Amino acid sequence: MPTSLSTRRQHRSLNPAYSNRRQPQTVVDLPVGYTQQPAWTLPIPDGARVHSSQAATAIIDSKTITLYSNATGKEIRSVTGDEEIAVIDETSIDGKPGIVWLNADKTKLTAWIADESNAEGKLITADLPAGATVTRPSAEIIIKDSQTQVFRLTQEGIKQYQSPQGLSPWAFTDKGLVSLGYDVPSEVTDPAGQAVAAIDLVSPEAGYSMLQRISIGNDYAASIWAQNLNSVTDQSQVKLVIHSLSSGQPVEVIDGPLQSLEPTIDSTERSWVIGQGNDLATYGPYIFSLRTGKLQTVLPNGTTGLPAKGTFGLASAPNGATYIFQGTEAGYTLSNKIILAQSGSTLITQAGNRVVAYPATLS
Repeated sequence: MPTSLSTRRQHRSLNPAYSNRRQPQTVVDLPVGYTQQPAWTLPIPDGARVHSSQAATAIIDSKTITLYSNATGKEIRSVTGDEEIAVIDETSIDGKPGIVWLNADKTKLTAWIADESNAEGKLITADLPAGATVTRPSAEIIIKDSQTQVFRLTQEGIKQYQSPQGLSPWAFTDKGLVSLGYDVPSEVTDPAGQAVAAIDLVSPEAGYSMLQRISIGNDYAASIWAQNLNSVTDQSQVKLVIHSLSSGQPVEVIDGPLQSLEPTIDSTERSWVIGQGNDLATYGPYIFSLRTGKLQTVLPNGTTGLPAKGTFGLASAPNGATYIFQGTEAGYTLSNKIILAQSGSTLITQAGNRVVAYPATLS
């Protein structure tokens, strides 16, 4: 059973003071810290789409993906497959930032990472197991087949991991595969299924037990905790808890009724979404730091959280505007552009049919 803290923690209520902030009215050309002079620009062909990540910027045009350097905007390489590209995401491969994409019928995976010995980088291809699903619950993707076997993407291809008996495999960390159970410690295991570490999550308060997992990965776990689990209703007061995986201790606790904090099954209104760059995670109106586990921002009423870009939390409004938030500072919108990625000292945006990158201001 999860252990309990001996001292009572200071919890946030469901509606922190700054959750009543109004929808932003300020419009700016660029966030503070970036110069107005673009570092580079790229045209976007008609019908093409753009994906930017820590590793590179990709323009996807039907069956062809062309990769460009985030630092210079110069082409790295172009890859053409037999089918259109259906899904693309960023990932970590053996600790290196990478890009991964799937073909239209999701039977083949292709990934790219930078390679110091090759200007074109390293291309990795693999056939996916039958019925496989590919998700990104942490900094890197996890592959599961229809028989719940688990595979990890490495520079040599996909590598099978044995799942520990009685636990559900969830995510990869730098220490191995994290698998979850209820009323038992979570485990980190090696490829052979041997335990590397156990993670015992501490109760946020005496009398509270875990009711529901939300997510685990990027050194933090998110879950719902409640009293009297057999009698919990939608109106029951529960706690949304962010735990450190290294210590098992809660680092952030938010109180509220279950119906306002539990994950939504039939929509993405409340699902744990890791942002570009693995800096932030969005969950309903809450944006958490994946560096500290702390609550960074509560979005204004009437807005919908979007995947974060680097250290920028994003939300959409009913009028179509995209609002940008950094911590507790007042939000704002950008004039005639959207943020695609924050990569090192470069901010990559889309303005109409062009990708435009801006360098950080020299300190």
